[in-house]
Amino acid sequence: MPTLRFNPLFMILCREYVKRHPRVARNPKDFVRRCGRYAAYMLEENFDLDPRRILSREAPRNLEKLVAVYIPKEDADKIRNLLEKYGIFKTLSSFYYFSALMVLLGNWELPPRI
Repeated sequence: MPTLRFNPLFMILCREYVKRHPRVARNPKDFVRRCGRYAAYMLEENFDLDPRRILSREAPRNLEKLVAVYIPKEDADKIRNLLEKYGIFKTLSSFYYFSALMVLLGNWELPPRI
């Protein structure tokens, strides 16, 4: 079984969540496992498309290149402070991956642009 290592502050947050919602998991480790399993289920349910078919049609041929997304400095600084404070993510990009994935899976609803 693969072993993943998580930040202790993140596990404290998970423990507090489990204390407040004891029906979701037995302990913080079980909570993390269940979250991963649920996210995989949501991915399969919400993205029933064949990625290879879409890539062959729409994606550029050179998939090795990363796409640059510029983040305003104020946003980046604020998020970095939050990441350091709570210890949830190690990198800014992992936070943005997570945020976009939560919207894509339908767990969060992005408000309309004004």
